[in-house]
Amino acid sequence: MLVTKAVLEIRINNYHQTNSPSGAGGTTDNRQLTTHNPLFYLPLLPPEGGKKYPGQLSVSDQSRFRKPNQQLPLPNSPLGGRGYNPQPTTDNPNHKSYISNPTSLIPVTKPFLPPQSEYQSWLDGIWERNWQTNNGPLVNKLEQSLKEFLGVEHLLYTGNGTIAIQIAIKALELTGEIITTPFSYVATTSSIVWEGCKPVYVDIDPGTCNIDPTKIEAAITPLTSAILATHVYGIPCDVEAIARIAKKHHLKVIYDGAHAFGVRVNGRSIFSYGDISTTSFHATKVFHTIEGGGVFTSQPELLKKMAFLRNFGHDGHERFNGIGINGKNSEFHAAMGLTNLPHLTDILQKRKEQSEHYKSLLGILPITYPSTSQIEDYNYCYFPIIFPSETLLLQSKKALEDQQIGTRRYFYPGLNNLDYTGGACPVSDEVSTRVLCLPLFHSLTREEQERIGGVLVKEGKLKTQALKKE
Repeated sequence: MLVTKAVLEIRINNYHQTNSPSGAGGTTDNRQLTTHNPLFYLPLLPPEGGKKYPGQLSVSDQSRFRKPNQQLPLPNSPLGGRGYNPQPTTDNPNHKSYISNPTSLIPVTKPFLPPQSEYQSWLDGIWERNWQTNNGPLVNKLEQSLKEFLGVEHLLYTGNGTIAIQIAIKALELTGEIITTPFSYVATTSSIVWEGCKPVYVDIDPGTCNIDPTKIEAAITPLTSAILATHVYGIPCDVEAIARIAKKHHLKVIYDGAHAFGVRVNGRSIFSYGDISTTSFHATKVFHTIEGGGVFTSQPELLKKMAFLRNFGHDGHERFNGIGINGKNSEFHAAMGLTNLPHLTDILQKRKEQSEHYKSLLGILPITYPSTSQIEDYNYCYFPIIFPSETLLLQSKKALEDQQIGTRRYFYPGLNNLDYTGGACPVSDEVSTRVLCLPLFHSLTREEQERIGGVLVKEGKLKTQALKKE
């Protein structure tokens, strides 16, 4: 509880939260980020001392690592990091309002939260049954609800999107080389390596940022066992071209659909393509279960195999069917998914409107966007913009940061540049230096979007004027 409470109560710029359990009165909270690792939170010890936890810095320790008044970057603050920054609510009269402050933080993403009473109604049933995990009734209900919503035959709910990829690789018994994209989140590559295979990178199509199918065959060797492609930003890969290549060369196909919930191709869910498709239900996704993921297949025997893999290989209490791992999820996470799913139509519509508003605000800038015009039921999961140069991106990113506006270079660097990979991917390397994702989440207001757009337009005009003088 100590660490969790610290995360929720850390200071954001000189914002102080009170220590009183009732939220009224109390003393100033002195919890801050520990300075030896900005991604790990523990409250500092009060000046008078007290129990010290492993890795925790005292106030005197901290002063040796930090300049006076220096604030450390929070996850997903404009200063960097991947996690989500909870913002203070305005319910408590002692909380300072972020809305009235023109320089308040706008994070790059913020998870959707449904009405608390709706979630609580599912939790009441969990308390009554006291069945908390091990494929309980809510997990089964969520799986059935998702199959109906998405129009897919088979799926399994997993602990997260990364374990979903690992289970897919294991279920298909892949070995040797797996052709994949350099332009994706690191889990796409790390899962391949984790399962003892070698990622072989094929460069991307600059229009979609997806793997370029015209370059795949040149990368196939006698060691190639599969193609693992990502639907980047929810933009579908050329699934028909990849299917033809895979059939010709007897390869398996896995799709990383972490961004693609709700997207359709040829009237079918994007998750119905490939031997196995995977997705993530992480809190930052358009549909989430706080943490979670899924595997999809049209092959019943493959689904059965993955079910064993997901649950340690258990085939009943006293029998096992092959190797397995703990890839399950809990009733609490399933409850969040069941609460969120009825809101999804509204969530997707709101994101569409926000994306269109951004484009209207940024129309005068020399930027482009990954192509989404031919997609059925696009989900607007991110709002990436592609600058004409990295210089303009960095200048614009700094201008936004100066106004406490979060952005993310998603994806940078390319996965072929990790310290355990390699390979030449000039298109991906070049595009990754110019792409920036702007804030996009359900509660983002038009006023906040206009503030973001105003900063970018001003910075773009300044750069244009500087170029003219040169």
